[in-house]
Amino acid sequence: LPMIDESDVAAETRELAEERLAPLRERHPRVAVEIAVEGGDAAGRLVAHSKDAELVVVGRHQRRLLVPTRMVGSVTQAVLLHAAAPVAVVAPHPHGDAGDTDGTGPAGE
Repeated sequence: LPMIDESDVAAETRELAEERLAPLRERHPRVAVEIAVEGGDAAGRLVAHSKDAELVVVGRHQRRLLVPTRMVGSVTQAVLLHAAAPVAVVAPHPHGDAGDTDGTGPAGE
């Protein structure tokens, strides 16, 4: 198996997040957004960071079920139960790609 350089993964993840946030930052310049790329237990890290946050935003996975559901995954559930700040749960983009989000779709409602 090829070795994976965690610093490369973190840099690529940060770059992708910056690209996705750029249009929203332009549209909402007064909203402060901090990107943190960290390894480890996602729920634990988000809960720890919630102590210094005004709002924690987490995504909800698109489930491949026959019937639409409002279920959330284990990370989102843990953050909802233990975060020190308010939590916003964002639904997945209906077309599977949030890259063109302009604030008018489900995430912008």
